[in-house]
Amino acid sequence: MSRTPIQVPVELRDRMNELQSQFRVNTHPALILKLIRTAEDFESYKERQSKAYEERMISFEEDSTKQQYSDFVEKMGFNSVDDAFLFLLHNYETAENISRSAFDYYRMLQMKKL
Repeated sequence: MSRTPIQVPVELRDRMNELQSQFRVNTHPALILKLIRTAEDFESYKERQSKAYEERMISFEEDSTKQQYSDFVEKMGFNSVDDAFLFLLHNYETAENISRSAFDYYRMLQMKKL
């Protein structure tokens, strides 16, 4: 690896010296590489946690239902599946009445349980 000197404020250099022992490295370049890897690992961890959370929060019995919900989220432009759920919940809680079609669909779903 070729090297190039960089200038940093004294406070930053002092902080890097403190972090060298914490990360168990001997040089500033090794510390910088370790910090970059740590940041990348953390981003990967956050993505895995986010996916696991979404899968845990929305579990459908049938894949087609999950696909319909995903399509709905995308079509409506929600930022997340949580936003879509909150929208539907808000609509349910604040609607003064329900359409005949929605009521019939609700009854059909209730009959499936029996």
